[in-house]
Amino acid sequence: MKKKTVLVADYNKRFIWFDGEINQSTANQFLKILRNFKRRCLNNVTIYIRGIGGDFSSVFMMIRAMRESGLNIGCVAHDYVMSGCFALTQAGGGWTAALSKTKFCFHSAILDLKKNEQYGFNKPDRIEIVAMSEALDAIQLSWYLSKSHRVEEIFHLLYNDVIINAPQAMRLGLIDAYFDRNEFLKDQKIVRQIVKNNKRRPGSL
Repeated sequence: MKKKTVLVADYNKRFIWFDGEINQSTANQFLKILRNFKRRCLNNVTIYIRGIGGDFSSVFMMIRAMRESGLNIGCVAHDYVMSGCFALTQAGGGWTAALSKTKFCFHSAILDLKKNEQYGFNKPDRIEIVAMSEALDAIQLSWYLSKSHRVEEIFHLLYNDVIINAPQAMRLGLIDAYFDRNEFLKDQKIVRQIVKNNKRRPGSL
């Protein structure tokens, strides 16, 4: 059974909670939440992130919105962050933290052309797919290398779809600190209550 994506905000405690898959719908909702923080003149926002990644155009939208918001945004990775969700923690422009047992999953956008032959792509199609995939990887690399100076290691990790743990991410400079687990659990409890309340009110955020 597919896990449901959760995207909620607590404006009093100034945090956003994202757990799941990034797509156009979640990106639009995320932009709406950021605008609400800006409208309320709230700064120093924390974003909790866990997920498998998703649509890269939507990831771009979210990162651009974070950078252009004027808000001081910190990202906290927990449990696991893959692909676009991992990139989101790196490209926000603020601090990045994680719980101590978090897994960070690199994922290259390079496609297997033989696998895609079943979809009937002709040669020009395949060339365009490769070019687009390489461009996405270059963008991902720029995000990771904006925080880490270990260029060769980052290249290896991305192109081999490697999973690293929090101490390794710290060594590479991809996270700045470990996040207080007690503070995380307090906010997680708030999120669970928000989700529970929203289930009782269909159509609410």
